Amino acid sequence: MKFPDTFETAHFRFVNYTKLSLDDSKKVWNARNNPEISKYMVNTDFIPWENHLAFINGLRSRNDRVYYGVYVLQDNTMIGSQGVNPIEDNGTGESGLYLFPEAQGKGYGKLMKQEFILFLFEQGFLNVVTEKVKIDNARNQQLNLRLGFKQVRTDGEFVYFELRKH
Repeated sequence: MKFPDTFETAHFRFVNYTKLSLDDSKKVWNARNNPEISKYMVNTDFIPWENHLAFINGLRSRNDRVYYGVYVLQDNTMIGSQGVNPIEDNGTGESGLYLFPEAQGKGYGKLMKQEFILFLFEQGFLNVVTEKVKIDNARNQQLNLRLGFKQVRTDGEFVYFELRKH
C-alpha cells in the first residue's frame, strides 16, 4: 500500500520528505543534527547535507519506509518529523519522531504521535506500531505509556514498545 505524499489530521499536515521544499528539507536536516535531538536516535552521527539529500532521493523508490515533515495547520509552522521505518509486510511498522527545539514543551509531541498513529490505523496502513526508545529517554517512554503502548522488552540500550490496532 502506498503512503500518501501529503495528508492532514485534526491539527497537523504531514508532507513526505520527497515533497518538501529545499528550505524545509534544510530545517529537517538541521534539527536532525542538533545534538539534543540526535542523542536519542539510533544513529547519533552528524549527517552531511549531501547524504541527507541522497537519503531523500532514495526514499522515492522505497516502500518499506516513509518520512514526513510536520506542520501545524493553524499557522503552517513546521515543527518536526514523523516517520515509519521499517514497514513490514505483516502490517507492523516502527514509528519515530522528533520535534524541532522551538516546538518542544508545547504538547505537540503527544498530539502529533497520537494523530499520526490514528491515521495509520484508520487508513489500514498498519495494524501494529512499534517503537524503540533509548533507555535514557524517559520522556518518550512515559509518552508511549500514556498513549497506550505496552512495553515489550528492554536491553542495555533501548526500551521496546508496541501498540496494536483495536
